[in-house]
Amino acid sequence: MADTDMTETESSLEQNLGIQQTLNSLIIKFETQNEEIHGIKNDINAKDGIEDRLQAVATETEDQTTMIAEVRNQNTNLTTELNLMKSYVVHLETRLDCQQNQIANLVERSMRENAIVIGVHERKDENVKAELKLIFKNVLKITENIKIDRAHRIGTQTNQNSTRPIVVKFHDYNDREHVINTARTIGKQNKDLLNGIYITPQFPDDMRENRKRLVQKQKEYKEIDVDTKIKGNSLFFSKSRYKYVEKVSTPKALAIFDASKQI
Repeated sequence: MADTDMTETESSLEQNLGIQQTLNSLIIKFETQNEEIHGIKNDINAKDGIEDRLQAVATETEDQTTMIAEVRNQNTNLTTELNLMKSYVVHLETRLDCQQNQIANLVERSMRENAIVIGVHERKDENVKAELKLIFKNVLKITENIKIDRAHRIGTQTNQNSTRPIVVKFHDYNDREHVINTARTIGKQNKDLLNGIYITPQFPDDMRENRKRLVQKQKEYKEIDVDTKIKGNSLFFSKSRYKYVEKVSTPKALAIFDASKQI
């Protein structure tokens, strides 16, 4: 009986010891959690805690928002200024083109009675006007009196054997056309009758270069049996009467600005 009581007592002590150990473990965990909670509270209340950090983030975000707004405002102002500059450039280009056309027209009109005579043998102490009148009479067989206002060689004589072209200003436009057309007709019939002389209207430099390109283009079309005519400063197709337009030309400012928008 005594042994039985002893066993029950030992079993009870073991149970109490287990319970005590469990309670101690729970107490330790509770104290650990309590310390963690206390640390979190300290972080929240500390100077470098979450509230201060959140406040710092909010302040930085506000500063960045203000900076972004300023950048957007500056970008808007720059875009407005850029559009104004583009408009101004297009306006200037239009005015420049207009002025260039006016100048070209004035220069062309000033040369309306002028012609270039090529192939006239050059001599020392020559009288160019008298020489031309002889050519008109003897070579071109023109019986009318052709009045010449001015005539002179152009360019610098490089050697004694060189023959510089002659620029001649006729007193009347119709006289110029009569001389040029007569020379052209004789040239088509028999070039040898002209003795190497070639007479053509005088054009401004830009127009002359353009006419060279048109003449070259006219030759190219002739090779493929396409008939064209040069009138003034343009090339026209005889059959359709459409005007030839060069595929490659200097781009205008407006076209450049529009192309830049697509990039």
